[in-house]
Amino acid sequence: MERKWRSLTEMIRAMLHHFGLHAKYLGHAIQTAAHIRNRIFHPSVNGIPYELLTSSKVDMLYIRVFGCPCHVHLDSARRSKLQDTVISGFLVGYADAPTTYLVQSIATSCILVANGIHGVASFLATPTTSYKKHIVI
Repeated sequence: MERKWRSLTEMIRAMLHHFGLHAKYLGHAIQTAAHIRNRIFHPSVNGIPYELLTSSKVDMLYIRVFGCPCHVHLDSARRSKLQDTVISGFLVGYADAPTTYLVQSIATSCILVANGIHGVASFLATPTTSYKKHIVI
């Protein structure tokens, strides 16, 4: 049990340090680390915990880099005619649905729940390219 907490702590420390995020994002980093950890293979249970719990296959293509800059498109129902159609922010976690993200707005410091985000670094970047150059649109 202690080893699991140590692994989570190391993941959290690395995620916060990589983009220089403040400790106030610790809660989001913990949730994101647990989200990812539950979707990778664990030898102790001889499988992937999420698959064992839900009996459904894990799709990791939606995973993005914690803290990376991104853009959220606002549909016309969520904005006025003169407002910007895109909000800039950075990824701070995942909501309940697999492709739903939590994004911290740079302008308002609010957490937005977004169904899709653009201009973000994919977690599954190819080894020959930097994740900063690998853009998913």
